[in-house]
Amino acid sequence: MQMLQKNTNEIKSLPLAVGATYIPVGGQNIHQVGGPAAQYFVVPYVGVDQSTGEQLFLDINGDITTTPVEADRRATGKNYLPVYQGGFGFDLDYKGFFLNSFFSFTSDFYKFDDELYDMYDPTGAQYFPVSNDLFNAWTPTNTNTDVPSTQSSFDQIAETGMSDRFLVDSSYLRLKTTSFGYNFPERFLKSTFVKGLKLYVQAENILTWTRWRGIDPEGFDADGQGKYPNSRSISFGLDLKF
Repeated sequence: MQMLQKNTNEIKSLPLAVGATYIPVGGQNIHQVGGPAAQYFVVPYVGVDQSTGEQLFLDINGDITTTPVEADRRATGKNYLPVYQGGFGFDLDYKGFFLNSFFSFTSDFYKFDDELYDMYDPTGAQYFPVSNDLFNAWTPTNTNTDVPSTQSSFDQIAETGMSDRFLVDSSYLRLKTTSFGYNFPERFLKSTFVKGLKLYVQAENILTWTRWRGIDPEGFDADGQGKYPNSRSISFGLDLKF
């Protein structure tokens, strides 16, 4: 069993004001002719200045800067609407044992990992858990790192909305459901009042393969914060037929 859906979209025209080339639809997203709906409009993040620990960005001219401005934003062609969605599964049965599984996948979509951003904020360490990655933050004696200095001068609150540092490919493959069990043959039940007996264990959402480091990559939204994640569950069952 398998299914695949491809979704693409392109804006053909817009009621633009004189001199405008796009319509803002949020702090990070725009509608622009020739691009997909609600594409991200951000400044590229390019890493850490190894000599100072400052965050580095590309301005609109392609030059590296530590102080990006609104005019440095550009269209990315990326949004939070997946291009590919689908699923596949299999059913195996051998001498009474059975294994059923279904996988779902979503590919080629992006969203901001606001949870990771929060955990990278050193000012919250006295109130909330922060990422262990901060132990590898730039210092004068630790310059070969991809984690900026905790004293970096660029406003971290503006960073999430302005740059693509925390804009993550949210593609995933998830084992949505699986069950394993045993159907007792009729010959084992012949001398009983039981007509059928099945024992099984069933699990939901127990494995996910993704680059997303937040709680759950699933969901069509621009970030993962404030959303209820899919619950993981494991249950055991017994089916009796009389």
